[in-house]
Amino acid sequence: MFSAFSKSAALSLLALSAAFAQIGAWNPTEMIWAEIQAREAARERARRADQQWRERYFLQQAEEFVRAWNDFAEQYNRGTFDLRKARRVSDAFRKMERAGGWLAPSDDSSRTKKPRPK
Repeated sequence: MFSAFSKSAALSLLALSAAFAQIGAWNPTEMIWAEIQAREAARERARRADQQWRERYFLQQAEEFVRAWNDFAEQYNRGTFDLRKARRVSDAFRKMERAGGWLAPSDDSSRTKKPRPK
């Protein structure tokens, strides 16, 4: 039994072999290498697109936090404490924190306990 991935790989190899057969260049190694390179390029494009989306999303959340902070600070400098604006700042910060970016640890090394000096 073939999985969906192996079926698609087999179909693409068949298509490639037909294309190579038409031009008289039947070389299975070249076909497989071309397929591997095409898949790696597609994965890299998808990874870059995801990374760009994450960066834009984080920047949007950061801008929202800055707007909320400015509104809160302006009101506070007038001598009043607006609880709704304080909650908006807190919520915006939590959303920005969940968005990743510089607030998220890049690996698990930040979560490990460091030994105490003796």
